[in-house]
Amino acid sequence: MVQEEGFAEVVENSSGAEETSDSLEPSKLSMPQKNLLVGFSCLALATPAIPAYCVGDLTTVFITLGMTITSLNADYLYLGTVWNVIDRWAALGYSFYMYWLAFPHLPISSTLNAIPLVAFLSYSRSSATKEQWSFRHSLWHFFLAVDVPLFLVFGAYSDRFFRQSKD
Repeated sequence: MVQEEGFAEVVENSSGAEETSDSLEPSKLSMPQKNLLVGFSCLALATPAIPAYCVGDLTTVFITLGMTITSLNADYLYLGTVWNVIDRWAALGYSFYMYWLAFPHLPISSTLNAIPLVAFLSYSRSSATKEQWSFRHSLWHFFLAVDVPLFLVFGAYSDRFFRQSKD
């Protein structure tokens, strides 16, 4: 059985036995079609760039915009291509980077945040149909579009967003 972004495809050979395929090529059976909601949700992943820009953290702005482009390529523009692999590795690195930013300010919250993150990702990856994947993967993106900026504003950048006035 093959996992392609949450879809399982079983290929039968001439003997009737199941075999697997590791192809990155889109298949009519296993790959989701371009869905405008997914494309829009990919663009929503740029929201962490807003608080980063507000505090002058251009490194995080550019890393976030790069992650957004990678996600858009993998999940909307070039489905079933090598962009899927690039997206997974880039997302892993981006996750560690965001955790590294938030952890010093919100160690318990940023660690416990893994629970809803894994839950939303698992929900997306357990999709059985293209329609389910489109909806669930969009939920995953929209969750991140809210979650990550909150951890930046109330964590990594809290000293710059919530300065105490010295009167």
